Amino acid sequence: MSSGESTIAVPLADYPGISPFALDWVSNRDKATSLLQRPSIAPRARRRPVAAELSAGLIASNAQWGIDARAAVEQWSSGQAMSVIAGQQVGFAGGPLYTLAKIASLLHLRRDLKARHRRPVVAFFWLATEDHDFSEVASVTLPGDQGIVEVRARSRPESRRTVGSLAVPRELRERLLRDFGPAASWLSQGITFRDSFARLIREVFGDSIVLVDALLPEVRAAGSPMFQSVLESWSAVQGCLETNAKRIEAAGYRPQVEPRPDEAYTLFYHLDQRGDRRLVHFDGESWTIGEETTTAADLAGLLQRDPTKFSTAALTRPLLQDYVFEPDVFVGGPAEVSYYAQLEGLHELIDAPRPRVMLRGHLLVAPEKLFRNVERHGISPAEIFPTPMRPLAAREVARIEEIRSIALTAQAALETEIDRIRGIALPADHSLARSIGRSIEHIRYHFQRLSERAIRAVERKDKERYAAVMRLASVLLPGGTPQDRIVSWYPYWRQYGSALIDRMVETVEPDAAIVKIIGV
Repeated sequence: MSSGESTIAVPLADYPGISPFALDWVSNRDKATSLLQRPSIAPRARRRPVAAELSAGLIASNAQWGIDARAAVEQWSSGQAMSVIAGQQVGFAGGPLYTLAKIASLLHLRRDLKARHRRPVVAFFWLATEDHDFSEVASVTLPGDQGIVEVRARSRPESRRTVGSLAVPRELRERLLRDFGPAASWLSQGITFRDSFARLIREVFGDSIVLVDALLPEVRAAGSPMFQSVLESWSAVQGCLETNAKRIEAAGYRPQVEPRPDEAYTLFYHLDQRGDRRLVHFDGESWTIGEETTTAADLAGLLQRDPTKFSTAALTRPLLQDYVFEPDVFVGGPAEVSYYAQLEGLHELIDAPRPRVMLRGHLLVAPEKLFRNVERHGISPAEIFPTPMRPLAAREVARIEEIRSIALTAQAALETEIDRIRGIALPADHSLARSIGRSIEHIRYHFQRLSERAIRAVERKDKERYAAVMRLASVLLPGGTPQDRIVSWYPYWRQYGSALIDRMVETVEPDAAIVKIIGV
């Protein structure tokens, strides 16, 4: 089935929940761009050669998911290609719609940069397998005729294990199999969240994207000097983050990441034998891993012996990515863009180039028939943001008042003219007085009836309009939350296939202060 053609752009300022910093930054307001610049993109030489082990690890890990990444990795590692990168948690069934918007943004940028600079461009997608938020990945929200349906795992692990290595709960697999029938290997029994996510992306996008497992040993080994730099400069890093937070607050914004109460910013975790994440902390005098006291020398030794045991936090994940891959462009959501505003000065500390940061494109999807209904009633989907009640109520009141005003004005004008007739004719025929009086009463009666019928017609039309807009709102803002943040993209892809992907890649506008709503 092919997708539709309707596309409507809505100002990002009307999109609920967008952070003030991200909105001002993508709108090129000085107070935001002074915190995070928006430079032009130009090819640049790598600071460090790519280790052969890293290239081999990327090729091998992608091969196990069915992705032939050899040509892309070799172009990138040899310095022939530019690179763009984005990332996401390995949510079940590919996560919410914004995951697809990120990938569409990557592929759109790759096409544009390739044409502009006349050189290959490799698209990487970072799988955040080291995250430990099980509740966030172990759920899926499905669109339906009666609204959205959220399916969650009934139990969760007691530990803080990294989610990438955990098996997808049976109830999630069975729900997708029940709703969509036999599926490919990404729903096989016992499959991990990492492998399920990666194999689904392979099924949808083929070999067009190189996937990066955040816990891939070769990635950790390549990033080991970054971990070491931060450990050695721990106090300086904390001071830099505090200074940047004050600059952000002075500009009128709130830092995306806050330090723990009365403590420092979280920078690293250490993974124990079970894979649980334990916080690495320095209080100014002593080091701890979880509840255990250690020393700087012991930490350095652990890192040297096995860098795979170190895991990043929200603020150090971009540093690891940029140190290892040196991407030309990073594509992220509003929160990820805000991370970079807090990292001012830290790229220089670890000797990594800062990429050009871009806000992901914002895409929402709605059935074409809903577009047609809304257009028939003369209402743009933009009117549903931030709530459809306001424009509908305003329109109804304004139209009813307009009918009443027109009727009263016309009635008064006719009565004025009848009074003129009275003044001319009564001296000649006094018997006209009763007829004139009856005519005026008839006019008043019929104008009142006409007004009442017109108002009922408007109210009836507004009820139809209200129903049409509310149906669209239930798709684009289910439960008051933007669709792309919660609703799974997988059902849309199952229904519309590659036509939907092609449409999204063509339509998306990365780094733009708009939301695109596309009809399918």
